[in-house]
Amino acid sequence: MATIVILLALLLSPAASAGDLTQRLLAGEEPPPPQIPGESPPSPPAETRERPAVWRDFTPETLGLSPQQARWYQTAVEAYFFRDYPLAARLWHRLAEQGHPRSQGRLAWLYHSGRGVKKDLAEARWWYRQAARGGDVVAQNNLAALLEHGLGGPRNEAEARAWYRRAAEAGYPPAQFNLGDMLAEGRGGPADPAEARQWWRRAASAGIQAAKRRLASLRREGATQSSRSPLEGDPAGSPGTR
Repeated sequence: MATIVILLALLLSPAASAGDLTQRLLAGEEPPPPQIPGESPPSPPAETRERPAVWRDFTPETLGLSPQQARWYQTAVEAYFFRDYPLAARLWHRLAEQGHPRSQGRLAWLYHSGRGVKKDLAEARWWYRQAARGGDVVAQNNLAALLEHGLGGPRNEAEARAWYRRAAEAGYPPAQFNLGDMLAEGRGGPADPAEARQWWRRAASAGIQAAKRRLASLRREGATQSSRSPLEGDPAGSPGTR
C-alpha cells in the first residue's frame, strides 16, 4: 500500500493501524510544541509570549474572515500551541460552522486526534470533506488518506486518488508523493509508472524524503537490470528481462 505522508514528510507504514494514523500521520507530530497541520509557526517565547512574525499572516484578508472572526482564529491557534485544546476546538468549531475551510480542516484534525474533543474518525472525515471542497489542500490530502484506508467510513481508493490529485495539482508536496504511489501501484485507477515518477520528482524537489527514496530505489533497480548479462535474462538471452 502506498505510504501516506503529510506535513513534515512523516510516513505511514502499510501495516499501520488507525492509532498509528492518529499519532504519526496527519498532525506532523514533533516534540513539544505540537504542530498545526499546514501551519508551523515557532513557539512564542515562554516569558513574554510575543507573537512570532508568522502571526502577521493571520489577518482578515489572508484568512478570508471578518476582523472578529480573524481574532477567533488567531486565538484558536495560540490555544492549540499552549495545549488548551478545548478552547481551540470551540473557536474552530464556531468558524467551521460558518463555512471557513481552513478552520474546518483544523477542527477535523482535532476530531481525528482526540484533542479537545472526543476522538471521532467519522466526524473528522466529514469535516475534512467540507474543508476539501472549500479548497484546503491539507484537508484534501487528509481526506484522501482516510478514504484510502477506510477510516471513518468506507474505503474508496478511486475517490482517494482523485483528492490526492487535486491537492497535488495545487502544489501540495505530500499529496504529490501519495498520488505517485497510487499511480505506481495502480490503485484507484490504471497504473502509470511514468506519471508516478513525475510526481515523485516534484515531491522530492520540495524536500519530501520518501519521494527521494522512491527515486533512488528506481535508479538502483535500473542500474541492476542494465548490468545483468544475457545468461541472467530470459532463455532467448535478452538481458534485463524476468
